Amino acid sequence: MNIKNQKTNLFLLYFPYLLFFVLGVVYLYGFTAYIFFYQEKAALFQTTFAFFSEKMRLPGGFLNYLGEFQNALYYYPLPGAIVVTLETTAVMILVAAIGKKMTGKPVFVLPFLLGGALFFLQTHYQFRSLNVLGIVLQLLFFFLTIKNGEGKTAWIPVVLFPLNYFLFGSFSFLFLAMFVFWLVQNRSEHRWFKIAGILVWQLLFFYIGKEFVFFQTIGQLLVFPFSSAKTGEQVPLF
Repeated sequence: MNIKNQKTNLFLLYFPYLLFFVLGVVYLYGFTAYIFFYQEKAALFQTTFAFFSEKMRLPGGFLNYLGEFQNALYYYPLPGAIVVTLETTAVMILVAAIGKKMTGKPVFVLPFLLGGALFFLQTHYQFRSLNVLGIVLQLLFFFLTIKNGEGKTAWIPVVLFPLNYFLFGSFSFLFLAMFVFWLVQNRSEHRWFKIAGILVWQLLFFYIGKEFVFFQTIGQLLVFPFSSAKTGEQVPLF
């Protein structure tokens, strides 16, 4: 009986996310398929090393590369609708899991508010695919941090944060904000040393990169890949 009740509770817990996913795919495929056609034509993904190395010239280039790979999947609207809705649903599930881990209580309303907002933004043809992908990855990194971040392993995000910034650019600041908040809220051991360490380490990496590696303005290094628009003079939402 207990096993049956656990299965029932598990189904009821995830059924709203499943329903959101199914309805999202139906809506995107049935009513906004044009956004996949537009975004697939706006980017030309290549599998060559030269294309990859060109993308890696700036912090966030790897995420930009992944985003253009995702755009290549939009050749057919149905896979595009599935990928986009799956990423949005993943954001919701991760937010719920993070909220429960930090508060000890189920979190239901906030994940669906964020999911609904992101889903609405994705119905706009200028909303770039890498936005939600970047958010998903940072939420995943943060969830793994708070799940396993005890003892010496808690220093891993501090040491590897410059790598996070190099791969995912400005999206890494989402992780940074959540990580600092978690350290303060959780009153973890050596939290002030970790906060100081991650900030100083990142500032040092940022300065060296700006002066000797990337040769870009501070503004561009802070916002990229947000600022990488593929629509001429049009202004992207993110």
